[in-house]
Amino acid sequence: MIFNDEDKRMLLLALARIETRRRKSIVLRFWHNYSIAEIAKELKVSWDRADHLVEDTILMLRRILISEMDFKEYNKREQLLNKLRKTDKEKQLFKAA
Repeated sequence: MIFNDEDKRMLLLALARIETRRRKSIVLRFWHNYSIAEIAKELKVSWDRADHLVEDTILMLRRILISEMDFKEYNKREQLLNKLRKTDKEKQLFKAA
């Protein structure tokens, strides 16, 4: 996944606003390419809890990014979040196959 400088800036600002455990789950998943199982082990939670944590945090980031923007930036931020979600779902499909 490739982020431009503005994408990175927006995402880092949003990540700074969420609790440490949620931030760590996203960093592990998308920056370090951890599987959900690896995140669960690192955070000492069940696989289901780790999966929900990542998914819920993506939704939380979406709400943060949307709430802080003006209307013409909506598509850009929505595309950024969709990149995260699409990449995560692709990884899960490849692991299941």
